Amino acid sequence: VRVNNAFVWFYAWALGDPKKSTVRITAPNGLEVDIQGYYMTQETAEDGHRMWVAEDIPDPHTWSVSVEGWSDGRLASASVDVGANHVSVRYWPGDTEWRDEVIDTVERALPELTGIVGLPFPVEDQLVIRETILPNVYGYGGWYLVADDDIEIGEYVDEGLVIHEISHAWFNRQLFDSRWINEGLAEAVSAMVLREEFSEATFPRYTGPDAEGFQKLNRWTTSNGSAADADEKERYGYNASWHVVDELITEMGPSGLREVLAAAANDEIAYVGAGAAESVDERDDWKRFLDLVEERGGATSAPDLFTEYVIIEVQAELMAERSEARDAYAALVERRPGWAPSLFIREPLSDWEFAVALDRIDSAGDVLDAVEALEAHAAESG
Repeated sequence: VRVNNAFVWFYAWALGDPKKSTVRITAPNGLEVDIQGYYMTQETAEDGHRMWVAEDIPDPHTWSVSVEGWSDGRLASASVDVGANHVSVRYWPGDTEWRDEVIDTVERALPELTGIVGLPFPVEDQLVIRETILPNVYGYGGWYLVADDDIEIGEYVDEGLVIHEISHAWFNRQLFDSRWINEGLAEAVSAMVLREEFSEATFPRYTGPDAEGFQKLNRWTTSNGSAADADEKERYGYNASWHVVDELITEMGPSGLREVLAAAANDEIAYVGAGAAESVDERDDWKRFLDLVEERGGATSAPDLFTEYVIIEVQAELMAERSEARDAYAALVERRPGWAPSLFIREPLSDWEFAVALDRIDSAGDVLDAVEALEAHAAESG
């Protein structure tokens, strides 16, 4: 139970015999209310306040709802400017310890985050960090509401959690559409900031095939099943995605990471030719992430990591086709040092249309055969 001038949260439950219990919840006007659990009808009480009612409850012993009410206008507020970036910290009246811990973390972490990511802070107006217990109710420390640039964090401040959620200003579905990629980037980058700025080293837990909650990361979307099973899969998903991204960053280095993120943010093709990188329209999914970390970041370990942790069974054949096409492409490039294939050859590789890519690579090989024969004849002829 939490009750203060700006926020209220509690469980409501029923007592009594079947079909003889009634629960009424009345809230003052001006208070936003969210009720989760069993269905309740909304009515207007005699005094004009809103009221939620459940009558003749069939099984009172299993009936319960979670009730959250808040009034943003009653939250206390503090502003933090970090360079040109404006952050509004909104907290429960009187909880100055939470406010001070969040502000200190923001001031120290945001410049470090911006340097690691290498992209401008994408929040145009202001980032809001709000104190609420709601994420804790669902088993999370906090979350980032992308549409509103609003971070909601529980009442216990963890520096790593605050940094992780701030990093989701960059790492969300507007960058990559795979959950594991964005969560892995957020975990890995926040760990780097903790190490560099807060002298606190953190590492992912064991992620082997016999780990609790093991699953291939391309299956990690939302967890179903029992609560215990869902919790295990969530823990594993966070740790495995962190492990994969951390391994990639270790190989790519900070500059390689920035190169990958810039290419993703600017919709640049992974396979760069002789000139500037062309624009692509493909989804920024796991396939594009793999291309970028290999081609732009130089992470040669990526295919093995993806095979072990990411791809599901039906995607294994596609990975084999990709490997064949990339080998043929590399052999083509090696034939003529300083020459880069045209977009006509590179585009199907980027689109994962490997049969088309192989056909065009073969045709390019024929052209190079003719070029080399012509050069040899010209040399012979002086």
